[in-house]
Amino acid sequence: MIKVIATPFEELIELHEFLDPIQNEDQLSLELADVDVAEANNRIMNCRAYLQLNAQPIPYPIGNGMIDKTELDVLFNLILNYVPATPKKYITVLKIILGSKEVSTGVFEIHPIFQPMVLIWNGYYPNSNNHEFIRADSNPSELFQLDATNKFIPATPAERDRFVKNYREKILIKHSDTENHEKYRDGVDVKEVVFPFQTIYTVMEENNSTIFGLSNCIQKIIHQEINPVKHAILISSPDNHPHTPGPFTGKYANRSHLCPPCNAATFGYDLA
Repeated sequence: MIKVIATPFEELIELHEFLDPIQNEDQLSLELADVDVAEANNRIMNCRAYLQLNAQPIPYPIGNGMIDKTELDVLFNLILNYVPATPKKYITVLKIILGSKEVSTGVFEIHPIFQPMVLIWNGYYPNSNNHEFIRADSNPSELFQLDATNKFIPATPAERDRFVKNYREKILIKHSDTENHEKYRDGVDVKEVVFPFQTIYTVMEENNSTIFGLSNCIQKIIHQEINPVKHAILISSPDNHPHTPGPFTGKYANRSHLCPPCNAATFGYDLA
């Protein structure tokens, strides 16, 4: 029997009072969201074999180290202005758009764009055992990027478009073990990765930490025989835990949606 691990709302609010509104969200089941260190390291190190930028393997860290929780708080507080009136079901998420920035002439690095969003519950589908969520009609237009000190600063739509164009023109992906590196394939390769705020805060809470990091990695879609290798992202937080370990203690979180292969308009989640 698989143990259902629900988002620990009470623990999150006890540590961070401003997170009180998070308990108005649908409570996610975080089962299978955790990734142990050995598996995470394997996915991260596989970047060197499967992903290239500047004809070189891409570095696995995104940004210049860890991101402080206070930076995430700003984005979470922003999205609260767009949540529906309860009891309508919803969750808040952070969309990470894959991009690349030219840091010197002809030299590029992974540089995502971040956008907080609200997803609204759209029904339960027994065949997939998932609750379907769709993008809310009203969502913030604000975009963000990480600066040299790993702080979220505003990004313009023009910057987003330029970084996305750079990524799709410059990234080389080895789509399977039997293929060579090839250019980005529209409709096949990942455009964005979506993490619930519940997941990111839980990773920090269970490691008694106030910082988190993002790592490039690859994910192999087991049920997809053609082009199974995808560029993905893992979230981690240093393990400073002084009490009973939780499911994310010393581990990575992979509770994300890769788009594609997900439907760009809908997202499936397990609820506690």
